Amino acid sequence: MAASLLLVTVSATAAAKASAAASFTGPEVVLPARIDTIVIHGLVRTKERIVLRELPWRMATVVTRADFELGLKRLWNTTMFSRVAGRVIRRDGVNCAVLDLEERFPIRPLVDVQTGGSVTSLQLGISDRNIFGQYLELESYFAEFNGKAGGSVWFRDARLFDRRLELVVVLDRLMRPRPEYLVQTTRGRLELNLLVMRDLIEIGTRIDVRNDDFFQPLQGTNPALPSRVQAVIAEPGFRIGRIDTVRLRQTGFTLEVRPALGATSVRGAPTFRRLWLEADAKGMAGEHWGFDLRAQFGTVTDSPDEMQFFLGGLDVIRGYPDNYFQGTACGVYNADVKYVVFDSTWLAVIPEAFSDGAAIRRASGANDAAMSVGGGVILVIPKLVDSFFRVEVGVPLRPPYTPGLSTGTQIFF
Repeated sequence: MAASLLLVTVSATAAAKASAAASFTGPEVVLPARIDTIVIHGLVRTKERIVLRELPWRMATVVTRADFELGLKRLWNTTMFSRVAGRVIRRDGVNCAVLDLEERFPIRPLVDVQTGGSVTSLQLGISDRNIFGQYLELESYFAEFNGKAGGSVWFRDARLFDRRLELVVVLDRLMRPRPEYLVQTTRGRLELNLLVMRDLIEIGTRIDVRNDDFFQPLQGTNPALPSRVQAVIAEPGFRIGRIDTVRLRQTGFTLEVRPALGATSVRGAPTFRRLWLEADAKGMAGEHWGFDLRAQFGTVTDSPDEMQFFLGGLDVIRGYPDNYFQGTACGVYNADVKYVVFDSTWLAVIPEAFSDGAAIRRASGANDAAMSVGGGVILVIPKLVDSFFRVEVGVPLRPPYTPGLSTGTQIFF
């Protein structure tokens, strides 16, 4: 009841501010031009300085059209807003930049349920994507994976020291079934990423410290379980390109490279090397169409078994069982076509068609491949941050051709 009253209050406040924004008019100013003042409409929780911090320009400066548009894209990309619009008008003898925003409600119970590939994943917790209106993010949840319990705490400061420097800290203890054992990973992660060149380049690094314990598999037994493994993994990253969000769709291209070096407690193979490449392309057509394409390639040498690549229906190839493939090298693609058939403040409906595929090299040197096609629907609450629910059915294009159902409260990619 209290949550409902809060949402009603927020909606009423936003409606009042939207009315005020509509009455704030004046003749349009052609850019480039000097911006003398900035007026922001629609803020309920977010502090004004957080919005101003995203802009690549300041008051009392000459602003080009490209810089003004970049500021709007940055506001969209925070995902804190369900509506972003801006204009420059002449009012009372000065040039006024007017930003019309509509905030998403940032706090939500975290109920993340995913099924697919013969496994079920459940997460229960709480997430706040805008703590104290400062664009700080915190998420904590209890997790259960096919009946095995764990948990995670995740913190992100997207603008550390008020710069375009991202800090991510993760502490988790999670269970994950593998074909021959159940692995429990206790992990700490520290990650820093810096955006430069108008957000077109990201340079960063992450450090993982982890401990893996092994238990009997969910089905059957394994009399020769691996020994406990400790590892420290350093993974620098470099990304070129930028993907911009526009409400329910995205556009842009990125290419990311992540080499990694790991030191482990495994006898005879204390270190390993890993390389991960990912290219993402997203596009829009008209008012409703969205197109997503992702290609990934990975290779790893001399790594512990549980740190190899596992591909399956839960998060890589829809329609196949979880852990369907295991190997030391892989290439993966995912392609989606989406159509926003309905979009309102509290509900959006997005049907989709997709195709997934992968090729993998096993540790034995053998090669294998898979492909699936399918479709589904994504339900979104645009007013609430990270509010998705998807239902997808994938059909493998190889025996036994049994369709696989995937559901989840997060976008697949």
